[in-house]
Amino acid sequence: MHSLLPLLLLPLALSYPLSLTGLCVSEAPSSPRPYILPHYENSHAVTIGSQLYRFSVTGPSSDYAFTLLGTNAPSSPSLGVPPHLHHTQYEYMFNFKGRFQLWIDPFNHTSEQHARLLTQGDFGSIPLDTTHTFQFLDPDTEMVGVIVPGGFEQLFYSIGKNYTPETNTLYDPSSTTTTTTTTAPPVTNLQSYDVFAQPSFTPRRDLLNDSAPPTTGWHTTPSSPSLPPPPTNHTSSPITTAPNTSTPNSEPTSSSSPSPQPQISPSRPSPSVVNAATPRPQPGGRSPAPLRWKY
Repeated sequence: MHSLLPLLLLPLALSYPLSLTGLCVSEAPSSPRPYILPHYENSHAVTIGSQLYRFSVTGPSSDYAFTLLGTNAPSSPSLGVPPHLHHTQYEYMFNFKGRFQLWIDPFNHTSEQHARLLTQGDFGSIPLDTTHTFQFLDPDTEMVGVIVPGGFEQLFYSIGKNYTPETNTLYDPSSTTTTTTTTAPPVTNLQSYDVFAQPSFTPRRDLLNDSAPPTTGWHTTPSSPSLPPPPTNHTSSPITTAPNTSTPNSEPTSSSSPSPQPQISPSRPSPSVVNAATPRPQPGGRSPAPLRWKY
């Protein structure tokens, strides 16, 4: 039996390195199976304008559970995609590096819109029927997206251009396109991919990394820069006494009544004395500097 053991283990030894080699692939497989895909492997890669999309998980490779794609792009003065929403697909965005602005309108033009500047490690979630769009801001930005259920890559296959790199760059450096609308068909023609255009949505540019309710005039009403308050006059005394409420003919109060207590003027902050002790004479017979309040 011992003499047969090497022969029995020989097929396992031969298949072991082959199985490890088979795990590493250059593109997502066409059916569910274990696999390892190196970073920046051009798996089913397509370009849309200056944006390069790589698909690490596709509908067929996940049994249509989800699609996982990586997007690399330079900065752009235009939106990455026209504003749109999905009726049947959830979308999630993770910032791997760089920065991009994400606009989300959870109430679809009825209440308010939100926007956030996503930096490295930030995550955004876009549920069903939520208008959204984004814009790449850094010259080397990478966004990882997840769409549930799977199969959303078919949209990119239909409007994108197959990418065959010569230098293995993160995105196509020769592309000078700054917006996807010049190469992609109108979003109104993509409803078969669960993409519904929202042309009435205008991303607000007057917000400061937060929501901008349309009814409050926040960051929209004309205003001048606020001026600093006038300098505090330290020579005036910040201590005032309570006003005399007695009438000229009123009788004086008894000695047991409490006398009016000094009150802090509400127009000035509460002072604190730097040193309440009597200052000692200065060398040379000079008078000591007067005490001042410290705020």
